Amino acid sequence: MMWRAGLLSPLGLVIAACAQPLQPPEAAANRVELVQQRAQVHFELAITYFRAGQLQTALASVQKAMAADPAFDEGYHLRALVHMGLGNSADAESDFQRALQSRPKDGALLNNYGWFLCERNRYQESVAAFELSVISSRDIARPLIGAGICSMRVNRVDEAQAFFVRARQADPGNVLAAVELARLHFRRNEFDAARAQLGELNRSPRATAESLWLEARITHHMGLAKERNALTDALLQKYPRSPEAAAFERGSLDG
Repeated sequence: MMWRAGLLSPLGLVIAACAQPLQPPEAAANRVELVQQRAQVHFELAITYFRAGQLQTALASVQKAMAADPAFDEGYHLRALVHMGLGNSADAESDFQRALQSRPKDGALLNNYGWFLCERNRYQESVAAFELSVISSRDIARPLIGAGICSMRVNRVDEAQAFFVRARQADPGNVLAAVELARLHFRRNEFDAARAQLGELNRSPRATAESLWLEARITHHMGLAKERNALTDALLQKYPRSPEAAAFERGSLDG
C-alpha cells in the first residue's frame, strides 16, 4: 500500500509515539494535583452558593468541579442536595445513589439521604437510612432526631418518642432533641413531661426562641400564668424579631 508524502504509516505512528520523550512522574503528579485543585475551588464555590440559597449557581459550580475532575466523588453528594433543593427528585436520587456507591458508610451522606426519602414520604427507607447514619456518625443525635421527626410526620408517635429519647441519651445537651421530645409530650397533653424537657434548657443561655415559646404554651395550658409570663418576657427580650415573638403578639398561645 502506498502512503502519500507527509503522512506516516501506522507503523510510523507507533515509532513516532515511542520516540517521544516520556514525561517524568513529577510532571504527571503535578498535572493531577492541578486538576484536583481546580475541582476543589469550584466545589467550595458551589458550597458557598448552596448555603446562600443560590441553587442554580451552585449547580453550575458543582458541575464545573465534576467536569474538571470526573473522579471528584464529593460532587455527587453536593449535587444531590442541590437537585433536592430545586425539586429535581429523579436527579437527586441518581446522585445520592452514585455517592453511596463510593461512600456507603458516610454518616452525613446517609443522614441527608434519609431526609430526601422522608420528604418524599418513603418512611421505611428513610428510617433505614437514618439508622445506617447512626452507625457511621460521630454525632448520632442528628440522624436520630431526623428519624423521630420523620416518624412524627406519618403519625408514628411511639417510634418518634423512642428516637428522640435515644437522641437525648446520646447527647443530653442537644437543644433540638429536647424541643422535639417536649413537643411530642405536649401533643399528647403530657404537660409535666413536656415541661421537664425544657426547664433546664430555658434557664440557661442555650435557650432558643423555639424552646421558650414551646414552654410558654405548655405553662399556658397548665394554667401557670406567672411562669408563662416569665417565659414570654424572656422570649420578647432575647428574640424580639423571631417568628415565635410574632406569634405571641398575635395571641397564638392556644394554637
